[in-house]
Amino acid sequence: MPLYGSKFNVVRLLTLLERFFRKKKKQAPSLPRIETRDPPDLRCDVTKHQGLDENDARIEEEDTEEHNMTCSGYGAAPYLFEPTSEDIEQVADREVADPDEWRLANSEWCKCGQWRPMGLSAESHCCQEHEHVVNKLKDMQPDPCSPTCA
Repeated sequence: MPLYGSKFNVVRLLTLLERFFRKKKKQAPSLPRIETRDPPDLRCDVTKHQGLDENDARIEEEDTEEHNMTCSGYGAAPYLFEPTSEDIEQVADREVADPDEWRLANSEWCKCGQWRPMGLSAESHCCQEHEHVVNKLKDMQPDPCSPTCA
């Protein structure tokens, strides 16, 4: 007898599924509901709004509804949209990763024009960026005022 060919099998399957989900629903723990109440001084007092026009009263009513939706039920979530410490650490790691990485992409930053690509950005420096190298290069160049033989 095929499994799907009989009405009896389909009805039996549906009955078993219904029982299964009823048991699961009974076993599921219910979340506690937190009751929140506004302090008496923050409650909306209708008598103090007697002088408001219809538009202002509607806005006040919408604000009260929004407040009730966010503060009732499971309570307010004060840090809901704050980044977690893990997110902050990841951003810091990305920022500190390699500040001179931009040097590897081009050679326009080189002052002398003799720069060649290196493996690491820490190795990518122009000779003109270091004072002791510049001084050595000046010492190696001949004095333009000294006599030369032709």
